[in-house]
Amino acid sequence: APSMAESSDAAPPWPPQECSGCSAPDTAPAASGLNTADMLLQSGAAPQARRKGAADGRRFQRELRAMMFGFGDAANPLSQSVQVMEDLVVDYVQQILQKASEVSEDRHRQMRRGGDTVRVRERDLLFVLRKDRRRFERVQELLEVWEEQKDARLGKQPEEYAKDDE
Repeated sequence: APSMAESSDAAPPWPPQECSGCSAPDTAPAASGLNTADMLLQSGAAPQARRKGAADGRRFQRELRAMMFGFGDAANPLSQSVQVMEDLVVDYVQQILQKASEVSEDRHRQMRRGGDTVRVRERDLLFVLRKDRRRFERVQELLEVWEEQKDARLGKQPEEYAKDDE
C-alpha cells in the first residue's frame, strides 16, 4: 500500500477506516479545509441515486446554499458541496417515500382491494416517521399549517382560527 508521502495529492478517507497497522489521522476534517460534503464527494460515498449526472437539473441549489450558510458553512459554499448535499437530501426523501409506498401497498393489500391504484397518503408518511419524534412532530406541524393555508384560500375567516386553537 502506498504511504501518505507517496500519495500526497489524495486526501485521507474520513471517517478513518479501522484496520490493523492503521491509525487515525492527526488532523480533524476542519483542519484539512474540507467540510463533510466535500469529504463525501472525494470518498465516493455520495448517494448513488443521482450521481450519474442529473439530466433533470438541480432543483434545490438555491435553498440548500441558504440552508448551508444558516448552519455555519461559507456564505457561498462550493457548488460541489451543494451538489452532494442535494444528493443526500434527494436520496433521503426517496428512501422515505419508498418506505411509505411499501406501507401503502401493505395497507391496500390488507383491505383486499383489487385494481385500485395505490397512493401514498399522509398517514403512510406519518407511519414511516413515527419513531423519529422530531421529524414526526415537524411533519404534523407542517400539515397543520398547510390546512390553515388551504382554509384561508377557501375564505375561512381569521376569527375561526382562534376557535380551532382553543
